[in-house]
Amino acid sequence: MKRAFIYLGFVVFTMLSCKSTKYNSDYNHNIDFSEYKTFGFSDLSQKLPVDDIVKSRIFDAIEKNLTAKGFQKSDQPDLLVDLGLQLEEKKNCSNSHVNLRGYFGKKRRLSVGVGKNFANDREYTVGTLVLDLVDAKSPDETLVWKGDIEGVVKPESSSQQNITAAINQLLASFPPN
Repeated sequence: MKRAFIYLGFVVFTMLSCKSTKYNSDYNHNIDFSEYKTFGFSDLSQKLPVDDIVKSRIFDAIEKNLTAKGFQKSDQPDLLVDLGLQLEEKKNCSNSHVNLRGYFGKKRRLSVGVGKNFANDREYTVGTLVLDLVDAKSPDETLVWKGDIEGVVKPESSSQQNITAAINQLLASFPPN
């Protein structure tokens, strides 16, 4: 069980540091975002299935980003930050063929050919970190902004700088103008 949490930690770190990472965001156009002044992390975010080090780095990056935009962390926030993680195993199959030919002699041609087929099966994991901002004051906790980071998971280094850069890129469109 502990190994699964460590693996998920590497998944998030690697996903956030990938160069082929995709960022998406959207928001409720009927919301006046100037009314929101405070934020906090939801109970769902606290249960993010990653180890404590990874969770701390993600929370720190979100907190620094929102604080830099004038929001304050609060125990009774206007906005709740919900986080989720999804992993999907994928397989890429491709075939390649190598054919070598040679000719020998001046008057008589002697041909030699060698061919080989290669099947390349590559399994990989696509990870998606979802960040939702929910109106904590509404009775049904209305979703007001959502964003996600998607990328191929690779076992690479996992640093605070990579997480911070990815979170900053994701939250670049928040609050909407």
